Amino acid sequence: MGILDLFKSKTKPDEAVLIAEIDNIFDDTSDYSRQQLERIWFRNILYALGEQWLSWSQTGKTFVRRTMPDWIPTPVSNEISDYVNSQKALLLNQKYSPRVWPNSSEKRDVMASQLAEEVLVFCESIDDYRLHNEREKAAVMMVLCGTSFIRTYPYKEGGSWFINSKGSIVTTGDVRSDAILPFNVRVDPIETALEDMRYIGMQSLKRKEWVEDTFGTKLVQTDDTQSLDYQKRLAKLVGNVSNWKGIGLDETGLTDYDSEDLCVFKEVEFKPSKKYPHGKYIVSAGGKILVNADRLPIKAEKGKSCYSLTDFHFQYVPGRFWSRSGVDDLISPQNTLNLIDQQVEINMRGLGRPRVITPGEIGIKRVNEGGLGLLMLQYDPLMSGGQKPSIEHGTPLPSQVFEHRNNMKVQIQDSSGDPKNILKGVPPSASASGIQVDILRDTAMQGHQPDVDRFKLSWGRVQKKRLLVVQELYTEERTIKIVGRGNKVNIKQFKASDLHNNTDVRMELDSGLSSTNAGKNQLLMQLAGQGMLGDVVNNPEIRQDLLIRMGLAGFADYENADIARADDENAEISANSYENIFIAPIGADGTLNPDDMPINDDPAFKFDNHKVHAEIHRRFILSSEFKDLPKKGQEVLIDHCSLHKILAKGQEVADAEAQAAMQAPQGGAPQQGAPQQGSPAA
Repeated sequence: MGILDLFKSKTKPDEAVLIAEIDNIFDDTSDYSRQQLERIWFRNILYALGEQWLSWSQTGKTFVRRTMPDWIPTPVSNEISDYVNSQKALLLNQKYSPRVWPNSSEKRDVMASQLAEEVLVFCESIDDYRLHNEREKAAVMMVLCGTSFIRTYPYKEGGSWFINSKGSIVTTGDVRSDAILPFNVRVDPIETALEDMRYIGMQSLKRKEWVEDTFGTKLVQTDDTQSLDYQKRLAKLVGNVSNWKGIGLDETGLTDYDSEDLCVFKEVEFKPSKKYPHGKYIVSAGGKILVNADRLPIKAEKGKSCYSLTDFHFQYVPGRFWSRSGVDDLISPQNTLNLIDQQVEINMRGLGRPRVITPGEIGIKRVNEGGLGLLMLQYDPLMSGGQKPSIEHGTPLPSQVFEHRNNMKVQIQDSSGDPKNILKGVPPSASASGIQVDILRDTAMQGHQPDVDRFKLSWGRVQKKRLLVVQELYTEERTIKIVGRGNKVNIKQFKASDLHNNTDVRMELDSGLSSTNAGKNQLLMQLAGQGMLGDVVNNPEIRQDLLIRMGLAGFADYENADIARADDENAEISANSYENIFIAPIGADGTLNPDDMPINDDPAFKFDNHKVHAEIHRRFILSSEFKDLPKKGQEVLIDHCSLHKILAKGQEVADAEAQAAMQAPQGGAPQQGAPQQGSPAA
């Protein structure tokens, strides 16, 4: 009976039987295909790190370094590491922003979807932008192993903390996403898509002390950690990696954890079924069932599965779940490069050097000449029969060897989809024009566009799962800080109920089409010159945003002080603080009488740029946030904005009259071309 059959039975399965079935999921002793995959993953990781002179030990079930004499060099020209770095940059250079689609066109859903976007952006900054590091790990493992994972879950130990009425420390929890090594993941071997699988499993090493304190139980059974600890095995294998190493892999000097202090922490998530519509989640460690919940860690809609794992794939293989990596096709040419480099090094040490042929014995004497220490050959002409030693030049390797080496590098470039290293920023030749480089780069990018799109879609699923966790976890009111208009930090209060179940996340390209800063700046200038960005000359906000995007954030606009002051006034009104907001009575004719005493005085009001202030306040009045203000706040802001508009209009009239006076004829002299008094034209 399988583990799924246990859940279908009417009786509750015995704990020992359940543990045994869970252990069968993680048992790889009879799964030869799984062993082959792990061997490939280990090999690719070690090759990327520079340890490429390896052999597979069938008895030890691990990689060992090839046994060679000390005088034989092991040089490594690591093209694979460069390939991994270029592919990682290709996947991560595209900047995407989350877009949450509302569930309906109602105002409440539209506002909730906008709030959800802001929450996702804010959650990326948790733990000093830890999420960005995990995304980079997933990209690297996807290139090395073909398949990588990111797990999203509620992190109960994170968030803010407080002391409850019983004196215990309680944390509010946070959303967290971690990159998971494929070595520690087990999937249903039948299905080829993660969402269709009946179950998924994850195993990791945990300290017994942590498990016992967290779950309030005592673990007595000792687990066999040797079959699990791939991370420790990997650390042993690459602990002494270097590009030019004359010794073998030394695993004896590395510190190991005491197995008695560790336990195998196994987690299994089961797809929703008729009996368990929200799925099932089981955790076991040390021969005990720690969690047996009738739901998945991420709560989804009824009847739908939403596993905590999200899979990233490099090259799909028909008929199986695990994908191929980009490194697999580079192993053979890399080995050829290594062998050629080894022969070149040997030739430089021996055959490529001059040879001395002597008929008799020779000696070496150290002499000093001109302040330099030299070694001089000595021989006895009598013992050599009157013959003297001859010096012959060494035999260098033929040019065919170096041509073959160049062919291997070209093969690596072509196999990696980066002809002539265009994606690495290397121009194809010294005479190539910029247009040729751009055309080649675009052509190379088109070949990798499916990989970029696939990574983007998987990252969108991660963001959706993060939003699902937020919607369930953030039950109390929390504060988020986001960058709003004009790069100004806005602070909002929200809780999960404000999202109204709007969790349809899509990733949209946030960066421009140009890949260089010069190209972006040129595109911005062209759009500004064509008027597509708005009135750049007369709109200070657009002008300042353009300067920021061009990298001139320190070049402040002279109207920035007025914009910042108007934003501060809007913030004060939003916080129900009206003491410093200038308000004065407006006459029946719509003008401001300077002799009337103001209702609220502000000495700096008369120094404001009224046109700029009126525009900033007008936009805030038209925003959705203004509708949420109390009635008094709305009245204060409207009256304050009206005063700025009146004074701005009066200033415009005064400026127009002053300009007309400057253009009027001076001293009564007639303007050129104007008819004089008494003339026929008059």
